[in-house]
Parts: sequence; C-alpha cells; structure tokens
Amino acid sequence: MGELKDKVMRTAVETYLSTLDMDNLPPSHEIARDAVKAICDEYDLACAMMTKQEKWKKPEYLPPSAIAEVIARVYDVCRISCAGRLVAIALTTSL
Repeated sequence: MGELKDKVMRTAVETYLSTLDMDNLPPSHEIARDAVKAICDEYDLACAMMTKQEKWKKPEYLPPSAIAEVIARVYDVCRISCAGRLVAIALTTSL
C-alpha cells in the first residue's frame, strides 16, 4: 500500500507543478500550501472506497520527497563538488 500512496502523492505534486507559470511563480509558501492541498485531494479520491481503518492520513506539511520535486522543478539546481564529494547545492533562481 505504501508504494501506491507514494505514487499518488508524486502524481499529485507533478500535476500541480505542471499547472504553474514558471515565468510568474507564486511565493514558495503558496506553492507548498497548494501542493499539500493537491495531495489531500488525490488521497480523498484514492481512499473513497476504503474502510476508515484503511484510509491514508493526509499530510499537514509537504513531505521531503515532494519538497525535492518542487526544488527540482522550480529552481535551477546544480551540484558543487570538491574532491569528488558533494559540498553544496546551489539554487540559482529565487522565488
């Protein structure tokens, strides 16, 4: 069940992010709020036929994997390595 839940969450976040105008992005707190709402809406659809005990708990905050997806889609991210080790991640675009 965990794999399905993760897939539903990932799909909800990807679908939400695809609706954003990358040239006119809302503030980051609005992106997070709306992405959580999209996840909750998808959970409601996926859990419609489940018993109360089977229903998934809705997130109150954006899960780490969803935060990573937002960062990857909204920012130009690059890795900065030193002697073969990752020492920093530079966000080259800001909200």
